[in-house]
Parts: sequence; structure tokens; C-alpha cells
Amino acid sequence: MKKLISLLLAAAMCSSIALSGCGSSNDIQTAQSETEQSTEEETTEDVSKDSETSEKKVFVYPADQDVSSLLPSSGGSDSVAVMFKPLYDPLFVVTNEGYHYYLVDNLEESEDGLTIKLHFNENAKWHDGEPVTVNDFLFTLKYYTEGATRANTTLTKVNGEEVIYEKTSDYDITITLPSNRSSFITSLGRTYIYPAHVFGNDPNAVEGSDEAMLGIGNGPFKLKEWNKGENIIYEKNPDYYRGEAKIDELIMKIIPDASAKEVALQSGEVSCMRISSKEKYEKYKNDENYSIFSTPECRVNYLVCNPMSSKITTKEQREALFTSINLQEIMDTVYGSEEMSKAATSIFCDQSLYYNTEMSNYEYDLEKAKQMVKDSGLEGETLTYIYNNQRVGMPEVAIVIQQQLKEVGINVELQAMDSSSFMSEFFSWMSEPSAGWDLGTNGWDSLQGDPSSTINTSLENPNATACSQETVDTFHAAIYGKTQQEIEDNFWKLQELVKEDYTIYPISCPNYVWVAQKGVSGLDTINSMVPFEDWTLIDVA
Repeated sequence: MKKLISLLLAAAMCSSIALSGCGSSNDIQTAQSETEQSTEEETTEDVSKDSETSEKKVFVYPADQDVSSLLPSSGGSDSVAVMFKPLYDPLFVVTNEGYHYYLVDNLEESEDGLTIKLHFNENAKWHDGEPVTVNDFLFTLKYYTEGATRANTTLTKVNGEEVIYEKTSDYDITITLPSNRSSFITSLGRTYIYPAHVFGNDPNAVEGSDEAMLGIGNGPFKLKEWNKGENIIYEKNPDYYRGEAKIDELIMKIIPDASAKEVALQSGEVSCMRISSKEKYEKYKNDENYSIFSTPECRVNYLVCNPMSSKITTKEQREALFTSINLQEIMDTVYGSEEMSKAATSIFCDQSLYYNTEMSNYEYDLEKAKQMVKDSGLEGETLTYIYNNQRVGMPEVAIVIQQQLKEVGINVELQAMDSSSFMSEFFSWMSEPSAGWDLGTNGWDSLQGDPSSTINTSLENPNATACSQETVDTFHAAIYGKTQQEIEDNFWKLQELVKEDYTIYPISCPNYVWVAQKGVSGLDTINSMVPFEDWTLIDVA
């Protein structure tokens, strides 16, 4: 079976490249040939060889896409967030080890969790030299509710009631919650604020403005040059309140094509590249010209049974399916080592607050599974399995599960989709639930800190996961808990109840794995949901 899976995976990789718009092997060979033929000419473009940049440290990041603006609200995907993060700092970051302070340098929480006091770093400045103050934070909240987005966020309302913000000085603010919400501080910390003075304190002047294109932030880098569709060049902010970055210049080079990224790495045009397969990991791990870095992605990839399916209608059927899955084989075949990913044991990852360290995943038992499949009426059934073909590891996981279910008498038809089509179909339960698929794999990201804001809509909606009422009630008891002990106890219980529901199968907790040019350092200094939390730590020898 392993040989069969290997052949299928090889075929999947080829189809994945075709679907996601990546270049063919001929493209790679052509690019490599052209690179070899013009090495002498192109060395002027290399990171470390340009006469102008030889005296300064330059880090070149291969970006997936360009952006429409450099505002933090320009998009939520990793590919977009990485473009604005060098320009803007969050207030703070909540981790399972404590707070990482940025624009806010002190936080005090009352014993009942309803009052929060923040102090803003008095040395923080916008790139134009103006101080960062509480006024900028209040302007950002106003932008959320009165600007183009006009949305009530968890920062403005809890359980439908207003959150009160009281400015006590230019650098101090007191926040009063109407009731408890466990994820509030995590969401608060992730806030990226806007410079009120740049937009004339008018929240309606933000979107589409010329100022929105200037990237006037408060982070370790300032916008130097933006060549649309080609690159964005950032220069070190010499007045950065946390100390200057180690590199002098950061270049986001737009390279959507995965094959072209690798050619750029090998020719020295970019400083690093994300590794997306165990084959690539093995290739570069043993190459003395490169270094490997690995940090948790703060994500859990999972398999879910569609509650709208006409073929999977009972808990017994879901239990039969989950007993048929050999997770160890998935991890060995798709990821190869814990450097690429850890096996998941829970709907939370080990970077989450309230992660239940005593959890174990479903037990695989082939013979038992065959009998359960037969008894539950799934034997001979054909199930439709959808997955995002542009997400790392998803195509390979789907093929392995397809073969494992075939062993117990279940046929699986795989439907590979691009990101947009997949999201529309997988999350159709938000509007009109679809019965067009039976199984699907997706990932919960942003699980660093309190993970409840990421998973709440899925657990609470019976069209999404079919969790039991006890599970939903326990989830509510956790997120609205009045003490930390109450919150933690209920989140631990929640993870056990979700397992008992046999509706979500946690598969993997993947890592960001980077291959970088020799001399690059700092890519693994801080675990981060999006590359990279702290750009000041990256260095180039």
C-alpha cells in the first residue's frame, strides 16, 4: 500500500502544480538554463553581490502576491499579513508562555476579568515622527464601527453589550467589559492601530485614500519604494522604539509561482523559501549551502464529516470512519518528521492557551474498522471528499485517507479545489448548507493565545460540525467563565467532548519550515502565527 500511496502522491504533486498555476518542469529547466547562461549578468541582482547593497544587510522575502494597500485591514491571509507586519506593530501578543509587549508595555487585569488597564509605550512613534497615543487606538475602534467596514467586533461589544473605553491620559486607558469573554484580551492584543493624525481623525477618510498607500506605521521598517507587481522595499526605521532591526533593508519580492520561488532561492535572488513537502525538506536539510528553520504555525489541520451529508448520518458511521484512519501513516507519508509537523491530539494546538496535554487521538484498528463499516452501512458506499489544493499538505493527506478508507470497503472520490472555491463550498453552512460533499479537510489557524474566537462558529453551528448540545454548553461555559480555573477546566473538558462526538478528526499541527541562505538567522526565534512576529531578530551575515 505504501508504494501505491507514493505513486499517487507523485501524481497529486503534479496536478497540484497545474491547478495552483505553478510552472511546469520545463519552466523550471528553462529558468535554470537561463540563470546559468546569464549568471555573470544577473549577479548584479543577487542579494549579497550588488555594489550598492554590499555594504548593507538586505533580506529578500519571496511574497506570494502584491497587495492593494499597506493598511493592516487590507486582508487576513498569511500572504497579505506578511506584507504589512514590518510596518506595524500589534498592541501585544498573547502566548501560552505570557505576553510579548509591543505598543502596549503594561497590562493590568482585575480579578473578575472585567476591567483592563493598558499603558502605551511612551517611546513609540509613527514613521513621520508623531507619537503613538491612546487617541490612535480610539480612532482605530471608531474606524471599525464607523468606517468602511462598519462592523461590531469583539472589541466593541461582548454579548451584545457595549465595551467602555475611558482614556485617562495620552498613554493610559481603562477598558470595562459588560461581561466576561475569555478571548477578549487575545483579540485586543492582536489589534493593529491607525495614525489618527494622518487621516484627519476621520474614519471615513481611511479606505481608498492616498495616505493608505504610504504605509505610515509604527514598526521596525519604513516604506521606501513600492513597485507594483514586482516588489516592496522597506528600510530600517532608525527611530524604532524597541531598538533598530539587524538588517538594513527588507525586500518583498513578488513571486506567486512556487517553482519560480525555488529557482530564485537557488540563484541567490531571495533569502529564504518555505518548504512545503518532506521531499523538499530532505533535499535541503542535507545541503551544506542552506540552513533549515522550523517554528509552529499555530494551526490544527482536521478532517470533518459534513452534517448535511446524506451518506454519513449517524455517530456510529463517523466512529467507523475515524477508526479506519491510520494517523501515524499519514504523518510518516505526508510530513516525514516533527520538523515538518506534529501529529494533532486535540482541536487545539500546543501553542494554544488551555491545550489539554492529556489528550490522545482516535485509536486506529483496521479489523475493528472493517466490522464497524459493515455494521453501520458504509460498506461499498462512495463518499465525496473536498480539500484545498493550494494548502500545504492537504492533497497528500486526502490521498492517504482515500487509500485507508478503501481498505475498509469505502470508496472515496477526491475533489481538489482552489482556495476560493473550497472556502465557498466548505463554509456553505454559513448561508446555504451544501450536501454536495461528505468529508473535507481544513485548518484552524490563529490558535495562538485563546483559540475560542477561531473555532466558535464551527462548534456552535450544528450545520458545521454536529457537536452535541453538551459540547456546545461546555464551550459557552468556557468562553464566559468568570475565573481562570473555570475557563481552563471547561476548555479541557470541551476537547474531550469534541472527541467523543466523533465529528472532527484532528490531523496535524504543521510548522513553518524555512530553507534559507547560509548566514541568515533569526527565522525561528519566536513562534508566530504569521511570518514573522518580530522582524528585528532576523539577521544576514
